[in-house]
Amino acid sequence: MEIAKFRAQLSIASELAAVGRQRAENTLARWRESLQKARTKSESHLRVLRAASNDAIAFASERISRFEFQLSSASKRLAAPLEQAQNTVSSLGSGAVDTVRKMGLEARNDLLKLQSVSRDAVAFAGGQMVKAGSHVFVATKQVEARMHLAHSSVATLVKTVVEKPRRLRDARRAKEDELRHLLSLSLDAIVVTDVKRRLVDANPKALELFGISEFNMQYFTIDTFIAHYEALDDASASSVSNQVQIHGRCRIRRLDGALRVAECHFVPEVVPRRHLYEFLNIAPYKITPFGFAMRNALARRTVEAQCLR
Repeated sequence: MEIAKFRAQLSIASELAAVGRQRAENTLARWRESLQKARTKSESHLRVLRAASNDAIAFASERISRFEFQLSSASKRLAAPLEQAQNTVSSLGSGAVDTVRKMGLEARNDLLKLQSVSRDAVAFAGGQMVKAGSHVFVATKQVEARMHLAHSSVATLVKTVVEKPRRLRDARRAKEDELRHLLSLSLDAIVVTDVKRRLVDANPKALELFGISEFNMQYFTIDTFIAHYEALDDASASSVSNQVQIHGRCRIRRLDGALRVAECHFVPEVVPRRHLYEFLNIAPYKITPFGFAMRNALARRTVEAQCLR
């Protein structure tokens, strides 16, 4: 149960890491698209505001030019009446003074009206320019805020991607430490192999069962000690991808040629790239005289193979 639980937790952790990375990549893609849209929208706003500013300036310049033209025309129009008035005064004498004064007041009023209209046009143009500048400032602040948020998201994603291998290594190391602790506490013979069936770890009970030492364990495969276990081996090989435990009986051949019989539990991928064999109810294997001779022959063949190595 503990081994299956460890294996399920490791699988769930790997899936969660993959899902988290995919979500981070999707979030980064969405932020990039939002940033591009914001930049495009801001650029269009800037173009519109610049066009509006240019229009306002052109409008104000046109009004000012028109007012200057009107002022010049009015001055020219007034120059002729004033000259005529002066001629009239000189010809008519003091009786035409009131008439000339009245014409002068009317001309002054016209000038005041033209000046007030010019000031209104200038104030309007200035207001338009100030409004355009405020729009540009707001759009710039929005773009800066979105760019800062996008940079923060990118930094977070990069940190997650960089730290993922370290987290996986730490998780695998923790699972291996838990497996070693389980091996040291177990009263049954337990062996751990790699994907090439080489022995990588075993508890003292398993070392005693196989008749080997911990120092020489790395030179052997599980096939050296398990005889007539092909059916279980085929089943285990086909079940590694399905994460299913395999149970069966097998004969165990010690390094000195002695035979044992036991129940074997095979657990594939107990940790990544590690398989577990557990041997229960170990008992001596009774053989006939013919089988005794075969056992001696197998023992000699095993010793010869070890010498060749």
